[in-house]
Amino acid sequence: MNTTTALAGAPRTWTSDVRRLIHRCVGRSRRDALTPVVYGLSILRRGPSLALSGEIDLASVPLLRHTVGQILSRGDRTIACDLTAVTFCDISGVNAFLEASRRATAAGGSLQLTHVSPKLTRLLTLTGTSALLLPHAPTPTPRPANGGLQLRPPGARR
Repeated sequence: MNTTTALAGAPRTWTSDVRRLIHRCVGRSRRDALTPVVYGLSILRRGPSLALSGEIDLASVPLLRHTVGQILSRGDRTIACDLTAVTFCDISGVNAFLEASRRATAAGGSLQLTHVSPKLTRLLTLTGTSALLLPHAPTPTPRPANGGLQLRPPGARR
C-alpha cells in the first residue's frame, strides 16, 4: 500500500489516512469497533480489550497508539491485548506496548499482552521487558556473581 495514496483521492499522509479510517470505523459503535486493516494491522476493540492481527511494525504503530489512547481517554484503565493472530512484531511494536503500559500505569491501570507467540516472548525476554508486559513473565534464574565457578580456599581438596 502506497503511503501517499492509501485511500482514493488526493495524496495524503499516512497519519491523516489512519485518523480518517479510525473516525469512520469508531462512528459505528463506541464500545465495539473493528479498525480496518491499515499497513498490515487489524484491531478489534471490545471495550478495554484489543484483539490484534497481522503485523506490528513501524508503519502500524501509530494505529496501535491511537487506539490505546482512545481506550484510556474513555476511562478504561486496564487494557488486555490478545496477540493470537499477530504474525510479526518488531522492536517498534514492543516500544509502543511499553509506552501504552506506561500511559495505563500513569492512569492507575495496566496493560497486559496475552497469547504471545514464542518469538515475541523471546524478544521481550531479551530486552528485559517481559516482566512489564506479560501477565506471568518467566523469572530469570539468578546467576552467581562469579559466573558459577566454585572457589575453594588454597590447599582444599576436591
